[in-house]
Amino acid sequence: MTMDQQKEQQEENENQLPTLRKQFWQQQEPTVEAMIQAVSADDLASQDADEVMAMLPDLSGKRVLDLGAGIGRFTGRLARVVGHVTAVDLSQTLIEENRAKNQHYPNVAFICDDVLNLNLPPGSVDLVFSNWLLKYLSEAEVATLLGHALSWIAPRGHIFFRESCYMSLGSVNRASNPTIYRRPQHYAQLLRQAQGADLSTFRLLRSKSILAYINYENTPNQICFLAQRVSGQQQEQQMQGQAIDAPEHPLATKEATKAAAVRVGASTGLKEGQKVLEVGCGQGDMAFFLARHYQVHVHGVDDSPDSVYTAIQRQVEADHIVRRKLHFEMSAGLELHCEDDSYDLILSRQTLHTSQDKQKTLAYFYRCVKPGGRVVITDYCTGASHPPCPAPTYQQAPALATVDGLATMLREAGFKAVASEDLSQELIKTLENGLNNPQASISGSTHDLVQEQVRLAKEGQLVWASFTAVK
Repeated sequence: MTMDQQKEQQEENENQLPTLRKQFWQQQEPTVEAMIQAVSADDLASQDADEVMAMLPDLSGKRVLDLGAGIGRFTGRLARVVGHVTAVDLSQTLIEENRAKNQHYPNVAFICDDVLNLNLPPGSVDLVFSNWLLKYLSEAEVATLLGHALSWIAPRGHIFFRESCYMSLGSVNRASNPTIYRRPQHYAQLLRQAQGADLSTFRLLRSKSILAYINYENTPNQICFLAQRVSGQQQEQQMQGQAIDAPEHPLATKEATKAAAVRVGASTGLKEGQKVLEVGCGQGDMAFFLARHYQVHVHGVDDSPDSVYTAIQRQVEADHIVRRKLHFEMSAGLELHCEDDSYDLILSRQTLHTSQDKQKTLAYFYRCVKPGGRVVITDYCTGASHPPCPAPTYQQAPALATVDGLATMLREAGFKAVASEDLSQELIKTLENGLNNPQASISGSTHDLVQEQVRLAKEGQLVWASFTAVK
């Protein structure tokens, strides 16, 4: 099939989508199994719903639009915590089941219609919520809906959606389920491209795989997205503070990461089944190594959507044993979302220096690690005899702390047995090897950055140090 024929076939498929999805959902029984397309689904559905609800921002008194609401898996849960819910679904059978279950809530309204037909006043909702909706829409329909959402959502309001990703990319199975399986990068791109009439845009705050599906089905392809409506000016200010993405940096190579992972495993005595939080996980090299060689469970967090989605795709393609031990999450500003006393070990590598409030970040670490658990930090610091220099990896990053200053912060956060080690000579060696390696593919901007880091390290202005501490 030629490219033109493929394009014509895709256009034909997408033109038929409205009819196909309506026919599909009109044929579905109003059951949980039908909603999640799985059998024996009660436990999975319950934990899945709990996890989705935990992703949402504070909704006290807020107005929520529940799109593709179906039988009300989330309508009732939302009604119990928000000011008002409007549940929308194109299936009369499903919306009537939703009504039967949730009409006792006085703050719920029900609409039977295609979401693309909605005409709501500007700024009339605080959250647009959907679960498995966008995968039934064409790309043009997704773009249209996101544009509408920017109008409907009040300033600083949010959009949340969850989708099945990675499978048969862009395919439509006419014989059964008319689903388009996209990559999460594609959804993130559609979010970035959306723009309101007032130049408002979406800023992605958080995105992750649903852990319940990893635990029950060993399937990491259920991806959530939480974004906030911001003005164009706010988005530009946020972009100015984001990291320069440089996966080819010598410290980010697989060899450097493997060496760091071996050091961590040897120094911390990792045991099979323990839980590790890796802050600044990148594309998952450290997490995969620890899961494979130490049989630990690793929750990787990074502020780069592309890096996290690459890690998730690698997880999808990994063997079933390693796949079940990993969980990746994108979080803007590396904000941590974890229960108290959750992890045996917290790792932070080349990440803490980007924090605007290091003491607050270390307090998060202390809260999240188990009593007796450890924190291992490797990061850039400034030389004690030199004025603080800006972090040499980030635009508009906060000033670096000294080694003694960061150790003091760890103690003030509550940690004990705080120890530090100067690894600057190892940093210089690793960076110079990267610069001199003819096979290393280092871009011009990264090359200049690495050269500057070598200069600062040799002058003593930049220190690379490791820290260990116990709760």
